[in-house]
Amino acid sequence: MLPWAVTAAQRNALEEKIGVMKVSDTSELEPANASRADNPFSDPAEERLNLLICRIYSKLVSTSAPVLRTLGINMHASQVLIGLIESGSMAVGDLSRHIAVDLSTVSHVLRRLERDGLVKRVREIKDNRVVIVTLTEAGVSLATKCRKMALQHEELMLQSISKKERDMFKRTLGRVYDNEIIAEVRGELTAENIQKGS
Repeated sequence: MLPWAVTAAQRNALEEKIGVMKVSDTSELEPANASRADNPFSDPAEERLNLLICRIYSKLVSTSAPVLRTLGINMHASQVLIGLIESGSMAVGDLSRHIAVDLSTVSHVLRRLERDGLVKRVREIKDNRVVIVTLTEAGVSLATKCRKMALQHEELMLQSISKKERDMFKRTLGRVYDNEIIAEVRGELTAENIQKGS
């Protein structure tokens, strides 16, 4: 069993503890603390997208870290490997944008992965400034394991959620990310602009 897997008994105990309905009753599921909506000064986590996303990512990292450590890598290295196994060889800058990890972090991760014989970095012939990253045979093997684990983890996070809801959720998150990029390009995420809106 994977470290993040939860037995049915554990899940039911957790649901009872936090006061939510059983997974089988999700058709009429309501927030456990719905009454807080009546408080004009409340700001529950359930209503703030940025905090919800942070909480999910934090839990994702903390539960994945022990498993990834057994493979000798961390979350960023796993993201790099999965990005390459899914999309093929690509320039370092493109890889950074693809997995949404800053360029300096990606470069640091690639140096370690190359040292461990998992990737190769080669400068493009037409443009010496561009560095192309490719998985080695060992890298393909490890990336395949990482991707399988990521999909298993995703399935656990989305259990009890219908395919229709999953598809809509993923499309919505994609649009949220696109909006964030657009706002960044337009310069709308500056401290000055955000303060004006407060």
